[in-house]
Amino acid sequence: MAWRQPYCLMRCSTGVAVACAFLLVLSACFVYLAYSLVEEVSGIDLSEDTFFVIESIIFAGVAGWGVATAIGVWRLRRWGRNSALWLSCAVFLVYLPNVTRYAYLVKTSHDVGWSWEILYPLVPLFGVGIWWLILFTRPGVKD
Repeated sequence: MAWRQPYCLMRCSTGVAVACAFLLVLSACFVYLAYSLVEEVSGIDLSEDTFFVIESIIFAGVAGWGVATAIGVWRLRRWGRNSALWLSCAVFLVYLPNVTRYAYLVKTSHDVGWSWEILYPLVPLFGVGIWWLILFTRPGVKD
């Protein structure tokens, strides 16, 4: 009886491996954000608490999606590449509720002033989205 390996993993490029590692780190950050938002729930203001819980669920969902995508991309599955393309847009859009809530607070409250620091996380998220769109649409990665 000959020895057979159950499957043979194809080698992925360095860029794809870095994207997978970064995606796992980003998913861990989203899990932390989800946990910290649930920790903010105080039970005093129901409308704000509901927003924190919904936002936490969104962050946790994107984190799970990111882990599944990283596994699919690491194994060079076609669905993993497609999921990474969609996730490159979703990662940017996931932060927009924070910005809109902050803009609403600035507009309605006299105690809160506008600060451009709220937009700082959008710069790396936008950069990662562009990087993934370029990386996962290359002909070498499609095949």
